[in-house]
Amino acid sequence: VLAGLGGEFTPSAARQALGTSRRVAVPLLELLARTGRTARTPGGNHRLRAPAGTPPP
Repeated sequence: VLAGLGGEFTPSAARQALGTSRRVAVPLLELLARTGRTARTPGGNHRLRAPAGTPPP
């Protein structure tokens, strides 16, 4: 679902794509960041990280 948002996405965009509340989306995004599946950008947005073993673009 989040891959469909493109490169960078806001917590609000993730919340809307997941069809959930901010109360659920923010902890989920924090978990994804802690486990290395997403990265925070300097502007506070998020971006998905490539799966391990995937060559850079």
